[in-house]
Formats: sequence, C-alpha cells, structure tokens
Amino acid sequence: MLYVKRKAKTPIGSESVRKVLSRHDLGDDFTRTAESYTNDTFRVNAPQTSYYLKFFTDQWCDPEAGKRELSAIRLLRENGIPTPELLAFEYADREVSRNYAIFKALPGHTISTDTSAFNLAHVQQVQALLTRMGAIQGPLGFVGHDPKVHSTYGSHFEFINDSVFYAFKKLSDFGYDVQGLSESLSKWQHKGEPNHIGFCHCDFTPKHILVDSEDITGLIDFEWAIFADPTMDTALFMTSLAEYGFGKEYIEPILQEAKTADLDGTLHYHLARILIMGAAWPHKNVEQPFFSQSCLNKAKVILSRQQAHIEDLLWEGPMVKEK
Repeated sequence: MLYVKRKAKTPIGSESVRKVLSRHDLGDDFTRTAESYTNDTFRVNAPQTSYYLKFFTDQWCDPEAGKRELSAIRLLRENGIPTPELLAFEYADREVSRNYAIFKALPGHTISTDTSAFNLAHVQQVQALLTRMGAIQGPLGFVGHDPKVHSTYGSHFEFINDSVFYAFKKLSDFGYDVQGLSESLSKWQHKGEPNHIGFCHCDFTPKHILVDSEDITGLIDFEWAIFADPTMDTALFMTSLAEYGFGKEYIEPILQEAKTADLDGTLHYHLARILIMGAAWPHKNVEQPFFSQSCLNKAKVILSRQQAHIEDLLWEGPMVKEK
C-alpha cells in the first residue's frame, strides 16, 4: 500500500504520484483509497511487493517532519522495534513539489481498520513495545534534530507547553471556562521534571499500530517523534483506546503497569493534557472544538485524583465528536 500526505487545500494530484512511481520503477497501478484534511491515501501494486509513499507536507507537520520520521525509524530498527524499511527519500524538486519517502509495506493492518482483530494478547505486546521504546534515550527535543542547530529546551514542560497553551487559548476563544483547569495543570508542572527521558512516538494510537491475528507486526508514522517523558505515549494510547470503543479490560492492564512505574505522577498530568488538547483539536477545516465538554470534566477529575479508578473515568460518558 502507498500513503500520500498533503496540505489540506493543495491535494497531491495523480500526475505527481505517477512521476514518483515512474522515477522509482514502481509501475502505474494505483488507486486512491482515502482522503482527509491531512492526507490522501493511494494503494499501489508494484511488480514484486507493496510500498508506502509519503509526501511530507500538511498543515500540521513542520518542514523537518520527513527527516524526523527517517531518524526515528532508523533508531527504532537499530533497537529491534518493527518499523517499515526505508527504500528512498527525496527532497522537493521541479517535477515533484513535496519531500517524500518510500517504505516497504509491513504485513498486517492497523487496529483502527479492524478493531475486532485487536485482543488482550496484543495489549501485552503493546506494553512491551512502549517499555522498549521508552528505554531508548536521547537529548530532550525532536528526534533527529541537531542540538547545535536547533533550539534547546530548559525543561521537559517547557518543551511540550506550546501545544497546551494553544489548546487553552482555543477553548477560551470558544467560551469554555478553562481558568481553573489551567491553574491545576500548572501545579502539576511544578512538581518537578519526569524521572526519565526516552523515545516517544507522540501519536501512539490504534491508527499507527499494525497487527495480525497473533502479533503486533509494526509501528508507522513518526513525524512527531521526540525524546521526552515516555509516559506520554502510554497516556495517549489509553485515551485513544477509549475513543475507539475498547472497554476497561483493555485499558486497565496498561494503567496498572503505568501506575507501578509512575513514581512522579506524570501519568495523571499527561492523561489530563491529552484530554484538554482533544477538547480543542479542530475537526477537518472547521476551526471549532470537536470533543465534548466531558473531556474537560474528565481532565479536572484526573488532576484532582478524586477517582481512584481512572479506567472507569476514561470509559464513562461520551468520548465522541460533537455533531
């Protein structure tokens, strides 16, 4: 299969896809299988196998996204984490106006494609992968960035705060009262730095995890990869499982293992932060929040530790987009 990502209002045309396929002798057999505000998806049947082709420009990723993904994949493959094999990376030129990379396709399909294929045995494998990725250490910041060239950060919270400030501003603009929530989150930030800095996928959700009937076959899409508190990935995976409709029996084992290792309380902080950002995230090109008020209510309870069983809190009530 072959994935093409593009900026929302300037879609990648068929001619651009044909030019890339011709350049790399991949034939001309492709079909568009999906389209969204961040990516177009094409399936390409090459003579010998299938491939992923990614154009690294859209409204969310910065110009370094392609380099970041390549650096992340190389690093993970060196550490035995199943990721796609890179075949080519090209910068934009006169024929093709976007940076792109070609990867050999991995077996299996994403959890989001068929949620019924994901079982509790897979959950244990996900936990093992999160532990292994989190053990890979590097300097705080984006994966692959040269600290001599790119700005450095004085603290972990300084690094991730921009997105939180954006979320609070957006929610405030649309009439949500976030003052108390902002103050609660700030108190958690002042508890100190996390105990460990490691590799984070930073978008670790069912749509980026490939499975077959028995195993996790691979991880994909590392445009946002960073070195930070690995608990971020655990928290995001838990909230995304709830969003995709998986029950407490899936969330609870992940939570219990995270609690055991969560010596500084960062799990609560990241769960709340993700819910806040989810409440503010724009839906397609409509600049308005698309998660319900319940996400903010859940974040408040998590930060106050008023409920011992967080898995109940994540599962209760709507985790759905507002109409």
